[in-house]
Amino acid sequence: MLTIIFACYMIGLVGTLVVAGRLADRCGRRMGLVPAMLVAIVSGALFLLAQGMLWLLVARLLAGTAVGGAVAAGMAAVVDGAPTSRKRARGLIASASMVLGAGLGPMLAGITAKSTAAPQLWTFAIVTVLGVAALAVSTRLPLVRPAHGGRAHERLLRWPMPPRDRRRELLWGAATFGPGITATSFVLALGPSVLVGPIGVPDPLIAGAVAFAMFLLATGIQFAAGGLTTRAHLALSSIAAVASMGMLAVSVTVTPWWPIFLTAALLAGTAQGLGQLVGLTLIATRISPDRRAEANAALNISGYIPAGVLPVATGYLADAIGLGNAVITFATILGAAALIALVVVHISTQNDSSERALTKEDDTAMQPSTLVIAAHPELEKSRVNAAWLRALDSEEQITVRALAEVRGPHSFDAAAEQRELARHDRIVLQFPFRWYSAPPLLEEWLEVALERGWAYGPGGNALEGKELTIAVPTWSRAHDYKPDGRYGRTMDELTSPLATTAARVGMRYRPGFFVHGVGDLSDTELEKTAREYASWAVEGAASSESARATAANADEASQQYA
Repeated sequence: MLTIIFACYMIGLVGTLVVAGRLADRCGRRMGLVPAMLVAIVSGALFLLAQGMLWLLVARLLAGTAVGGAVAAGMAAVVDGAPTSRKRARGLIASASMVLGAGLGPMLAGITAKSTAAPQLWTFAIVTVLGVAALAVSTRLPLVRPAHGGRAHERLLRWPMPPRDRRRELLWGAATFGPGITATSFVLALGPSVLVGPIGVPDPLIAGAVAFAMFLLATGIQFAAGGLTTRAHLALSSIAAVASMGMLAVSVTVTPWWPIFLTAALLAGTAQGLGQLVGLTLIATRISPDRRAEANAALNISGYIPAGVLPVATGYLADAIGLGNAVITFATILGAAALIALVVVHISTQNDSSERALTKEDDTAMQPSTLVIAAHPELEKSRVNAAWLRALDSEEQITVRALAEVRGPHSFDAAAEQRELARHDRIVLQFPFRWYSAPPLLEEWLEVALERGWAYGPGGNALEGKELTIAVPTWSRAHDYKPDGRYGRTMDELTSPLATTAARVGMRYRPGFFVHGVGDLSDTELEKTAREYASWAVEGAASSESARATAANADEASQQYA
């Protein structure tokens, strides 16, 4: 009966993953997490009040549904919250938090079974309270509305897949994560039966402690081995899975002793921890935000399907040939699969030309990216702004977004603008200086993009930690923008509202790039400032003093756009 209940959990989990990843990518992480937490609360309540087997089956099905939604959207949300330069670390945090939580559940159940007269009441009362707390946290996530471009036309009900050019890398993660999580699922589903039967240890606390230790090690090994290369993680995960199955077979045949079974469980936890770390790290560093939850769902489905099928099949096989023989069969099949994965993945990564990308190039992939918001309303008529943007064309680290081109007939698409802001770490506002301020086009964009609940206010933390700076050409001379100059104000003073805006939404404001007297720049001087601007935009911390030095001392010719 335990296998049937476990099968209900897996059906709910995998079925939800098919939809949850694409839903979270299209509608935002909150839209995936909030329903999942509500279902988790209902599941906990059903377990708490269960009056029969049907109640348990429904509760377990809903528990799997909740986990599927939380895994797809939650892991992506953790990674999304990191600056680009910390995606690898956030992949580690996302993976470790998942396996640690998986270990706390069995340990809680073991403690309540050992120390209370009503373990069901205490266990699921605590689980329900935790579900309510998680719901409160999930409602604080930024709400990003669906984008109307790119993949919005695609069907929601479609088997989740990573981007075509990243499928091979995700297959590497799946090949190691699958055996690892299947091994840990066996310990959860049939571990108590193995301890009671072939090993002869009926104490529920030991069963809970074994599961907790397994997931505790799965958490710790990720931090301990975090400095190793991806290829090393792949190999060690498969080796641990093979060793785990060997120890599992020994524990029910040669030496039926619970410490041997514990060793098998610890090796299973090591295999899952490292395999999951690999998969989530590749997703965090290689998959764009608009496909991240879907790719995470695909990874988990590849693991949870064998994790559900093999333990359930072993349970039924035990009825026919005995639990000991069924366990040996399971260990043989999974050990062989892990060994094949070890050989195939090792050869594949060795021969692949991008192996450097799996190790050192991760640092390059995680370098801060820059979004340039070009806010000139008529770029085709601009000499300076257009020259600056041309200089950025060859810079792969920079994305240029011309507001006049992306604005719709009525206004901007808030979701589309927010998606661009979310996937870059450094935002440059490039605009002409009109009447000592930003043009109305930029003001409108700021009003639409920096939406309450997304950029500020309750749950509005999407831009926290990112960098904001500006790039502005002016017709007036450089010394006009000095305390004793014509205007009596510096450029930093005149543009201070943007610094205040940055502070309001939790961004770090950096000094801007200013070029004065642009009306008198020769073509050669203009190209020079354009190159300097491109270098400043790429390097981020570069000073704009050299660009200021090239400004011509010309009288103000116009208050028109530069």
